[in-house]
Amino acid sequence: GNKMHLHYHVNALLINAVKEEEKVISEGIEKIHELVNNKELLRTLSVEAHSYAERHFDKSKFLGSCRKLLSTGSNNWTG
Repeated sequence: GNKMHLHYHVNALLINAVKEEEKVISEGIEKIHELVNNKELLRTLSVEAHSYAERHFDKSKFLGSCRKLLSTGSNNWTG
């Protein structure tokens, strides 16, 4: 899932408490405060997240992968 693409303090701030709404809100507020108080971290996360997205989710790469999957997948269709 997300942890395959998101790396704490590299290109994201992750919230660990995902089952309890109050803890999610509390952690989210802590992360916002962290970014407000650390402009360098904010800049680093922004640059890295954008760079990662360009490398891994580029539209032409995505379309090429889809075309490849569809062309090889059609050869294996047995329905």
